[in-house]
Amino acid sequence: MQIHRALLAGGLFILSAAESYDTYKDHATSTADVLIKKYYDDSDGQFAHLWWNSAITFSALVDLSALVDSKNVANHDIYSLLENVYAKHTPPDSVSNENFINPYYDDEGWWALTWIAAYDLTQEKKYLDIAQSIVEDIYNTGQACGGGVWWSRSHRVVATIENVILMGAAAQLSNRMANEDDVTKYKKMADASWSFLRDSGSWDPDAYTISGDIDSNTCKRTSGGDPSTYCQGILIGALLELASAHKDGGYVDLAKKVAQATMKHPLLTTKDGILQEPLGGFSNDTAQFKGIFMRYLMQLHRRAPDSSYVDFTTKNADSIWTNSRNQDGTIIVRWEGNPTNADLGDYSLEVSTSSANQCLIAAAAMAKG
Repeated sequence: MQIHRALLAGGLFILSAAESYDTYKDHATSTADVLIKKYYDDSDGQFAHLWWNSAITFSALVDLSALVDSKNVANHDIYSLLENVYAKHTPPDSVSNENFINPYYDDEGWWALTWIAAYDLTQEKKYLDIAQSIVEDIYNTGQACGGGVWWSRSHRVVATIENVILMGAAAQLSNRMANEDDVTKYKKMADASWSFLRDSGSWDPDAYTISGDIDSNTCKRTSGGDPSTYCQGILIGALLELASAHKDGGYVDLAKKVAQATMKHPLLTTKDGILQEPLGGFSNDTAQFKGIFMRYLMQLHRRAPDSSYVDFTTKNADSIWTNSRNQDGTIIVRWEGNPTNADLGDYSLEVSTSSANQCLIAAAAMAKG
C-alpha cells in the first residue's frame, strides 16, 4: 500500500493512501472553491477576466471533477461553468474572442487542450468540435519555417511553446477522432510539429529539455534561453498522446526522461526539491507555469507509475499548503513560501492559486492511484 509521510510537531506520522487522498482532495477542493467564489465572473465565463489563464483554471476544474467523479466540486456545478464559458465565446452570444480565436496561437492552443479535456469529462461533442476548429485555425494560418507555426497573427515571431501545444493538441485529436482520415491527418500534424522542434534545435536530446525562441530567418533556435516548467510539462503530455497514437514507439520512455530531467534540473527545482520557474519576473504568464508541469506529471504517473513522481508531487503539495497560503485561501507564486518577503512581482493571485491547485490535484490523483 502506498503511504505518505509528513512531519508534525517534530514527530513522524504516516497517512494511509486513503487518508492521503482525502487530505489532498480536500485541499484541492477548497482551493477550487476559493478560485470560483473569488475570481469567476459569470458575465464572460472567465477567472479574473484573464484569457489563457482561465483555460488553465478550467483544465484544473475538469481534472478535479474527473478525480472526484462528480460534476459538483465544492457545491459548484463544473459542467454549468464549462457551458457558460463556451456560450460566452461562441455565436450568437459571444462577448469576446469568438470561437476562442484571438491573435495569439499559444492562447488558442490552451483553449483547444481545455476543450478536449472537457469533452473527455462530459462527452459533449461540441467541445471536441470547437477544439478541432481551434487547431485548424492554428495550423492553417501560414506555416513558419516550412513546418512550424507562428506565435501570433503578426507572423514575426516563432516560439517553442505554440509548437509544443500544437503537437499535443493534434496528437490528442488523432486519438479521439471517429473518422480515419481525421485520425491520420492529426497524427501527421503532431509528428510534423515534433520533427520541426527537433530540427530547430529547441529540443536538447542530451539534457531532455525543450526551450527557446526560433529565428524565423534561419529556422534555428536562438542562442540562450533557459527551459521553462510549462514547456517541459506540455511536452510530456504531447509525448504521451503520441505514444497512444503510435502504440508507444518509445514516446513514454522519452516522457519519463523529460520528467526526471525537470525534477533534477537546478534551474527548475530548488535544492529542497520544490518546483520553481527560472524565467524571472513573476507575471500573469510565469506565475501560471509550474502547475502545467504538475498536471502532465500526473498524467505520466497514470500511464507509467513511478514513486519519484509521487514523492516530488507530495513534497510540493505539502510545501504549498504549509508555506504559501494566505489567510483567504489564495496561494502565492513561490511554493516554498516567501520568508524574506522578497518582491514577487506583479501577478494576480488567481493565477498563482490556479497553478498551485494543479499540484494539489496531482497529489490527490497520485494518492488515489
